[in-house]
Amino acid sequence: MDFLNIPHSPLCYWLRPRFFELLSGKTLGDVANVVQGLATANDPRFVRFVWEIPPDQHGQPMHDRRWVPFEKGGGYGKWFGHHWWMVDWEHDGARIKATPSPRVQNEQYYFKEGWTYTTTARGSIGLRWIHGASIFAHKSSAVIPKNQGDSIGNIINCRVASYLVRDIRAQIDLSEDYVARIALPVNSLDISSNLDTNCVSLKKRLTIVDLTERTFSPTNAVLIYSNPLQEICIDTALHTLEGFAERLVFDAYRLDEEDIAAVLDETGTPAGWYPLIRGYDAMPSLPDDLPRLSDEVVTLLAAFERRAYAEAELTLIKTRLLSLYETGPGVKEEGDWKELGDSLEGDEEEVSAGAQIPIPTETFLEELSQKMKIHPISIYWFLKEGIEEQGWRCLSEEKRILEDRFTVLVLQLLGHRWPVQIKQEEPVPEWSDQDGIIPITEGSGENSLLDRVRERIVYEFPAETVTQIECKFEELVGKPLDPWLSGDFFKRHISQFRKRPIAWQIESKPLSKGLKAQKKSPAFSCLIYYHKLDADLIHKIRSQYVRPLMTRYETEFRTLQGFNSESNDVVSRKYQLDNWIEELRSFDEELERIIQDGFNTEKFYKTIGGEPLDKWNSLDGQKSPPGDTDSFYNQEKAYFPDINDGVRVNIAPLQRAGLLTLNVLSKKDVEKAIENRAEWRADERRWCREGKLPKPGWWD
Repeated sequence: MDFLNIPHSPLCYWLRPRFFELLSGKTLGDVANVVQGLATANDPRFVRFVWEIPPDQHGQPMHDRRWVPFEKGGGYGKWFGHHWWMVDWEHDGARIKATPSPRVQNEQYYFKEGWTYTTTARGSIGLRWIHGASIFAHKSSAVIPKNQGDSIGNIINCRVASYLVRDIRAQIDLSEDYVARIALPVNSLDISSNLDTNCVSLKKRLTIVDLTERTFSPTNAVLIYSNPLQEICIDTALHTLEGFAERLVFDAYRLDEEDIAAVLDETGTPAGWYPLIRGYDAMPSLPDDLPRLSDEVVTLLAAFERRAYAEAELTLIKTRLLSLYETGPGVKEEGDWKELGDSLEGDEEEVSAGAQIPIPTETFLEELSQKMKIHPISIYWFLKEGIEEQGWRCLSEEKRILEDRFTVLVLQLLGHRWPVQIKQEEPVPEWSDQDGIIPITEGSGENSLLDRVRERIVYEFPAETVTQIECKFEELVGKPLDPWLSGDFFKRHISQFRKRPIAWQIESKPLSKGLKAQKKSPAFSCLIYYHKLDADLIHKIRSQYVRPLMTRYETEFRTLQGFNSESNDVVSRKYQLDNWIEELRSFDEELERIIQDGFNTEKFYKTIGGEPLDKWNSLDGQKSPPGDTDSFYNQEKAYFPDINDGVRVNIAPLQRAGLLTLNVLSKKDVEKAIENRAEWRADERRWCREGKLPKPGWWD
């Protein structure tokens, strides 16, 4: 009946006596505020991925921004990261507060330093540092220390915390009231806070190679891309510190060997607890700008269990490790992300409390260490030896890194800069495109995407020739660079950027006649950069690319008609030109329809009908408002994109018209996205009239 002494009396009768003592004592809620955050009730309207918002927002002071960092979850993760979202908080969230059903809760804790965790992460709690410049969501609750000097992360990120919260929570979603009841050791605040700081620093360094993280740095990422062992070295230090923290925390809870075994049976053994292998047991040197291991950790490593193996046994270990390394890390498909909404954090299958649910691994090294049951330090040295001396390769990782590097290059060619670059006032490179349009098809009058990429390869890969890099690309990716750029790049970009791409590939569609012959070769294809999207961009595609190309083909066609020759080559070329001219003419007409009618929907007139014709109907706050209803309708249904509306809304008209090389949105969401735009603009005009907003969001 010991569970009756635990607050709320959970039926955790299977626990060992020490855990009953802990659960009836000091809790996380005694030293920190564990609070649920903002639920917008309309994420497609108020939440964007970090790469969607207007670039200048990243360089502005927080109080001047419309879009601020938003911690929204995204699965299990410890220490740092998952910085993928922004939320509309202009005028202290006036737009959100003006709509029905949002829950703007615990606002006093917004923009506070502390921790956040994902509530649905298979019953595993992982705290991630928030630096005081963000808002947290209802499924990424915050843990705000009551005393900022308290050490919390290294306790809650250890396995015993997940074990304890599972004991009192029958389900695996970790709501804040249950997390607040996680038992703490009496001397918890005496545990070194340097562990928190160092683990955060190491994890932060690992996020700079993720193109979708707010902290991604192209320059620093290339340094790691060029030396994959550096990333593994950082992983090694992180998991070593995590193992050390686990030991300190278990000691602080005063758990005996059987208590610890109960925790590990359910949550798994930390990678940093596995034995070291003699001869492969020295801590590798970290980059100079990362924290040194403390004397405590060095002392612990010196006394750590080391196992000696005969040469034959070592050979078997290395053989198994090579097999695992070549197979690559566990696959998490990037394309599994759903449409942006409140359910994006993930649908977790229900797992009953008490089941064996290992804490998820976060790095390839940790995964290898868990499978081999060998300390990460020894795994690191085995990998270093195998890679440098025996030519070990993980082709799936090499492929991912190489495709990432070329993705970065393509986005830079379009003029994209990541938040870190904007904050550091790094200029857009001179070699980037000026208008945000890069033709993929040859013959448009400008260098094609392939030509531009080849020009940059010389600078991006100075140790190898263009030919060598292209051969390496084909070896790893399985196809030449040219078809990857003209097709696979966009598919991967859609997936990697979670169905909100910032490089859009549009192309003309071959007409029915000659379809088979033209299927792989549209008359015109190009990439356009989302952040250069404005009312003139579609006009530019027509006037500067499509029409000149059509004129060129018409001229060549007329020239061939004047030839007396009826050779097969001439006939074939005339047939091809005739098809391309018709295809481009059709494409041009479709672009014109988008310009005039892109945001028209069946519900359009119903949505904005009856609005007064006042100053709030101005398109941008500068132009005069429409003087009559027809002019107002024509203005609102025309394709005047607003970056603040996000990729979803602005790409929908192009997908509806069939101009995208691949669909980005689900079929059912296309029309809804266009309808949303009309609704949002109508709402903002109404709120301005009512005094809830000083001006519409799309005004300069």
